[in-house]
Amino acid sequence: MCQRAPNALPVAAYFAQKKLIKLDRNVGGDSVSCWQLSRSFNLKGLSVIGFCASTEDPLTRALWPDVFYRGPGTSPGILLSVSTELPLAAVQSWAQKHGIEAKLVGKSDWFDGLTQVECNSLSLTR
Repeated sequence: MCQRAPNALPVAAYFAQKKLIKLDRNVGGDSVSCWQLSRSFNLKGLSVIGFCASTEDPLTRALWPDVFYRGPGTSPGILLSVSTELPLAAVQSWAQKHGIEAKLVGKSDWFDGLTQVECNSLSLTR
């Protein structure tokens, strides 16, 4: 996981189409768009309840300005993260089982009390 910069647009579109998120209920900030899912989404056994994304693609931002915006300041990079209620140790175990580096797992930056798995273009694994 996280071998190249993520593309959040298909994920956001899928979640919106499945009515897991309402695109106008963005709870993010500082150039990162985040949504709390209306119900959990099973990602290979991980119960996802939050989703965050940012993009640097000018076309995506132009077509979806309320969904993927770019504020002033330093870019957060191109990112995609999912958040879960599971504790850090459980998510680290899940990540290890699925070949995801431990450094991609941590406390959620956007959802208090949640754990996130994040792929970010600024810290791609090789």
